[in-house]
Amino acid sequence: ELRCSGLFGYLRTSSASSLFNKGLIKVSNLNRNTTDDRSQMYVGGVCGQAECDMSIMANEQDITVSCDLASNVNSYIGGITGVIAGNINQSYNAKNISYVSKDGDIAYIGGLVGLSCKSAHTYNQVVDCYNSGEITTTCGGFGSVAGIVGQAEENCQQIIQNIL
Repeated sequence: ELRCSGLFGYLRTSSASSLFNKGLIKVSNLNRNTTDDRSQMYVGGVCGQAECDMSIMANEQDITVSCDLASNVNSYIGGITGVIAGNINQSYNAKNISYVSKDGDIAYIGGLVGLSCKSAHTYNQVVDCYNSGEITTTCGGFGSVAGIVGQAEENCQQIIQNIL
């Protein structure tokens, strides 16, 4: 597993707030040195993977990911976090996300969150957030791309409101 971000690779706490990334995030020439069937990669402007509620988060720098040496990689990429199990509010991504991969890769890419997972909440909420960055991708495999949340995990109910 690889976790890359401007601030935290993995964030596990009850809540996190007022975190801002202004540094360029560039992951390139990923070489898969593992015997696992699939590698996992979590990339976000603030954190790669979050198990908490997040508020007042911002990413103000480009995120570029290139998996040109690896294959069979599951990539979770978001302007704020690659994966979240929790709520996110009053947050934004203001820069571009670019992703290039090889055949057989799976990518979930969102302007704020790549993949939203089931949490202790009845619903995961995305409230008062926006993405003004452009998302470009060349994926040899499959996945999903969206302006706010790339993919919601099965049986993970979402409430999304006040999105610009």
